[in-house]
Amino acid sequence: MDIAFDKLPETVDESHRDVLEYIFGRHTVLTNLRTSYGHRLDFVINFDASGQPVELSKNIRNFEDLPTHREIHPVAVMFQSKNHCPINFPYKLKGSHDLRRRTLEQAGVKEAAISTVALTLLNDNEKCAFIEREIKYLLKH
Repeated sequence: MDIAFDKLPETVDESHRDVLEYIFGRHTVLTNLRTSYGHRLDFVINFDASGQPVELSKNIRNFEDLPTHREIHPVAVMFQSKNHCPINFPYKLKGSHDLRRRTLEQAGVKEAAISTVALTLLNDNEKCAFIEREIKYLLKH
């Protein structure tokens, strides 16, 4: 597994990182975390029971190393681009990406899928509110 982890690309869209850090704070957004099942999580943000982001050490590389208190709720964030979806259905995930999402769910990882198609349709002043709303909705459910 370690060899496979090393072969997976660790590229993150810097503009997405910048937006998440602007919304939730620079010290709360972790990037390129791995799960023990081999998933690479682009972004992870920990929230407390009241829905506020929690500051974390940037040295954490594995999802399982995150603090596991009853009061801490990690959320993985995936920006769902056109490559993740069939051409005719820009809001429905392709089979491989949907399987990834479902296996993450079974492993106890909540993942918010932010549609980049929807983001391009919004005005610049609406994008941050949209991203925050999608992530906070996942926290409540």
